[in-house]
Amino acid sequence: MTAMELSAMRGELARQILNIDSWEVLDKMQRYLNRIGRQSAGMKPYAVEEDEALMVAAEDEVPYRTKAEILAGVEQAFECAKLAREGKVKGRPIEELLNEL
Repeated sequence: MTAMELSAMRGELARQILNIDSWEVLDKMQRYLNRIGRQSAGMKPYAVEEDEALMVAAEDEVPYRTKAEILAGVEQAFECAKLAREGKVKGRPIEELLNEL
């Protein structure tokens, strides 16, 4: 690949990144690019601080969720449990839940 082709490819990639409107997508892309950079520099992909390595490994398996999304899920679970205690909705027996796990 010539220097001119490499420059054109960089420009196109930059334009694509500038058109992204999602913070989550940009954050994920930045982490991925950092990982690729470490690999191309001959480093192990997870040769970083332990907390960051765990975060990257977990991110590969589970979609990224914000703190607000997690808290909203917890609030919804508590609301559901409250309605079940009040008899407004039917809860699941614990045995059914354990068998599912």
